[in-house]
Amino acid sequence: DYYIIIDSNNIRNMEYLELDPCETLFLLQLNIINLKVNNNYITMNNFIKLLVETLGPKIINEYVVYYHYKTLGWCIKNGLKFSCDWVLYSRGPPFSHAEFSVKVINENDLDYQINGENLVDFSAISRVVSGVKKSLVLCFVDGPTIDSKEWTDMWDEFLLNGDFINLLNNFIVNEITWRRWAPSRTR
Repeated sequence: DYYIIIDSNNIRNMEYLELDPCETLFLLQLNIINLKVNNNYITMNNFIKLLVETLGPKIINEYVVYYHYKTLGWCIKNGLKFSCDWVLYSRGPPFSHAEFSVKVINENDLDYQINGENLVDFSAISRVVSGVKKSLVLCFVDGPTIDSKEWTDMWDEFLLNGDFINLLNNFIVNEITWRRWAPSRTR
C-alpha cells in the first residue's frame, strides 16, 4: 500500500490500458494512437509485419473479422471466457450484455483444415454460449490459403507497397448463426 502513496495528497495512478493486437491495429489504422516498441515509434505497416512474424498469418484472418464487425458498429471484446474469439456488444459492456459470441473459422489455413474443430467442438462451444444467453456466430474467412503461392504473392505485394486495405480486400467474411436446440424450451 505504501508504494501507491506519493504524498499525503497524491496517489500513484496504477491503472493502464491493455489492448488486444487487433484493437491496437484498428486504432493505428485510424491514426488514433502511436505505438512504441523498444522505445521507438512503430508504423502501422511495421506493426502488421511484427504481428504476422510473432503470431503467424492467422492474425490477418482474426483482424478481418474484427474489422468487419467494427465497421458495422459493434463493440468487440475478447471472447476467451466464452470459448470464442470475439464477443459483440451493441453499445458496450457498461451498457448491456453481449448479444453474440463469434468463432473465427480459418478455412484458408491448411493446418486448420487438417486439425481444426469438428462438430463436437462446435457443440461444446454452443453449449457454453447458450448457457450465458448468447448466440454463436461462426465466421468463415475465405481468402488465399495461408502459405500458398497466392498468399506469398499477396504478402510480398503488401510488403512492397504497404497498402493494407488492398491486403484486406483479398478476404471475405461469411457468417452462420448456430443456435442450440433445447427440446425442453420448445414444448
